[in-house]
Amino acid sequence: MVFNPMFKKIVYFLIAVVIVALLGWLGTSFFSNGGDGEKSIGPEEQLSPADLPSTEKLVRGVLGEKIALGTSDGIVEVRDFYKDPAVFAIEEEDFMLDIRANYYIAYHRLQSSFEIVIKQSPVESARANAELWLVDYLGITQEDACKLKALVTVPITVDQNLGGRSYPLSFCK
Repeated sequence: MVFNPMFKKIVYFLIAVVIVALLGWLGTSFFSNGGDGEKSIGPEEQLSPADLPSTEKLVRGVLGEKIALGTSDGIVEVRDFYKDPAVFAIEEEDFMLDIRANYYIAYHRLQSSFEIVIKQSPVESARANAELWLVDYLGITQEDACKLKALVTVPITVDQNLGGRSYPLSFCK
């Protein structure tokens, strides 16, 4: 069977289009985040200094990279948690730093603030554990932690007396 040369060109062109379309589809399937709205910031997707708000600056030091958070009491250098693969975005500018059975800790980038939410009683032990974890994780002192915008929130469903309000870190005066 002899084919017309023009027919061969059309067949080859259609095959090439199908292959390119399949490669494009496979590429977007394998490299997308699944469309679940949750964005992980890991080693392959780092924030550059230009991405940081004006209250945050990237600082490279002997102990690794830190970010400098501007506060009303001056600059506080903290661990660059954006590079921690365990930290993930819960919204575009909000990041989950730690989740435990009795608390979670989030960072709200636009407000440059940390939030500890107590999830279950006993409130005081959960608060103490969360505050100690935050200070240790950020690699700062309690004094520096007091310079940060950091609140402890207790939902009313967890404690009727303490709930519905936000509190400063317990060691801050």
